[in-house]
Amino acid sequence: MKLKLLAIFLFSILFLAACSNSGMSGMDHGTMDMEEENNTDEKEKAEGPQPANATETLTGNEINIVAKKGKHQLNESVSVDALTFNGSVPGSQIRVKQGEKVKINLKNELDEPVSIHWHGIKVPNEMDGIPGVTQNAVQPGKSFIYEFTPEDPGTYMYHTHQNAVEQMDKGLYGSFIVEPKEKAYDRDYTLMLDEWMSKPEEGE
Repeated sequence: MKLKLLAIFLFSILFLAACSNSGMSGMDHGTMDMEEENNTDEKEKAEGPQPANATETLTGNEINIVAKKGKHQLNESVSVDALTFNGSVPGSQIRVKQGEKVKINLKNELDEPVSIHWHGIKVPNEMDGIPGVTQNAVQPGKSFIYEFTPEDPGTYMYHTHQNAVEQMDKGLYGSFIVEPKEKAYDRDYTLMLDEWMSKPEEGE
């Protein structure tokens, strides 16, 4: 009796397996696998952390920089008020060529004066961006044109020099790369580190 039941059970399994295979024989399993992978990739992209402040890279001999208010995303749930160059913290990365004259147009859309100092870069005195010393601060709604020729290749930074302690602390800085005439490297990565308080109104 047990052997008879076992035989019936095995026959049922084989019959169901055969039906299952015949029903799916016309389907493209390779396409199914690809669709599943694509759905997984799309889900990961949708759920993964997205950069709130993407820093763009500006190149060429004429560059536009706008100082304006913005938000800086510290993590998925915390954002803070910031002052930005071109809407991001750090501000746009500027990449120029050694020995080529550059023209940088600064427009101030803040409600306070601002300037740009080219930290470590040899520039004409009137282009150094120190209010009250080498130039007048750029007032709200006004613009200023910086022109100079970077002679020394390297990695530098630019930042405000007007009320610098407060304005830099709120995000008015960025990287400035002078590319050598003859490149001796394959890739170049820039890392800027800063410390932010998630609850500045509470001193935390």
